Amino acid sequence: MLTYDLATARAWAEIDVDKLLSNYRGALLELSPGVRHYTVLKANAYGLGAVPIAKILYGEGGRLFAAACVLEAVELKNALPPDADVLVMGETMPPEIPLALSYGIVSTVSSYEGARLLSERAAQAGQTARFHCKVDTGLHRLGFSLEEATDAIARLLRLPAIRFEGLYSHLQRRSTAFDRLQAKRLVRIRDELTARGVMVPMLHLLDSIGMWRYPEYQFDAVRGAAFLFGYTPQDYPRPENIQFALSLKTRIVRIHDAQAGECLGYGCEHPLKRHTRAATLCIGYADGYPRAMSHVGEAEVHGRRAKVIGVVCMDLVMVDVTDIPEARVGDIVTMLGGSIGIFEYAGFSGGYHNEYISLLSRRVPRVYVKAGKPIDIEGYLP
Repeated sequence: MLTYDLATARAWAEIDVDKLLSNYRGALLELSPGVRHYTVLKANAYGLGAVPIAKILYGEGGRLFAAACVLEAVELKNALPPDADVLVMGETMPPEIPLALSYGIVSTVSSYEGARLLSERAAQAGQTARFHCKVDTGLHRLGFSLEEATDAIARLLRLPAIRFEGLYSHLQRRSTAFDRLQAKRLVRIRDELTARGVMVPMLHLLDSIGMWRYPEYQFDAVRGAAFLFGYTPQDYPRPENIQFALSLKTRIVRIHDAQAGECLGYGCEHPLKRHTRAATLCIGYADGYPRAMSHVGEAEVHGRRAKVIGVVCMDLVMVDVTDIPEARVGDIVTMLGGSIGIFEYAGFSGGYHNEYISLLSRRVPRVYVKAGKPIDIEGYLP
């Protein structure tokens, strides 16, 4: 059994459930009456743990969730009651279709051929394929082109064994003007379908940023993730309503002295400039602490900053605690959280915040804390 002591022995992620719930409620307050909220839990909820978070939010009334692929969606469906819906925002690949059908997963359709294949497999299985159609309004990843969307969607809806449940797109966030153009393009496709007698059950466009930046384009639903986890751009007008819910922590496993001119870790690109008291930490790039943090990252030790020295190794990293004499073996060190916010954390090495927290590997236990006490732990051991 994975106890708290085991989970926090080496390196772990701590998720503050009170902050998570506060952020979720704050997101709902941003919505106009009748607008629904899809909680996007792709990439293991951006590293925070998709299944525990889905269960927590289901308890808060959340029923709409989204994933990037079918296997992520299956994991959520297995963990949640039957009335929870999961939308796959990526492509449902041909071998995944039977799973999507058997679990009642909502697929994204971006082409007539994709819809035809869904219809064919569903008819063969005696089931109904549920799906949303995605329109490429300018991001140029997935979706029907603007030129083909209306005709193709109207045509595919004549296929058997399918159920059309929504129409959506995704902002490129190139500029405010282009965001608004994308919204108008999506509305145009909706209106053209309506003129042909096609009812669009749900229209959605906005993500965590768009939902507060463009309330007039919330339509029937928004899709949120980053806001829930506690971060959004600095121009968000109500920063007091959002709190970062994740901390990444580790422990000091060794403290030793190194002389000026010595190098720590692999290679010798950055020899020490002074006699240094170095602390070795039980975390590395295989845990999700990026190798790009070598020589530039910072950690929090006893409320003070310690610079990463040497190369971040697969399982270990060193920090300079020369000016933190109270540091001892076994002490907790905060790599992310505390005084180190997500944007500063990613900025140490010029990284991207969503990527850096999504890198957290499965060997890092997730500890869920409420009112300062652990209420759940997710890790290798059941």
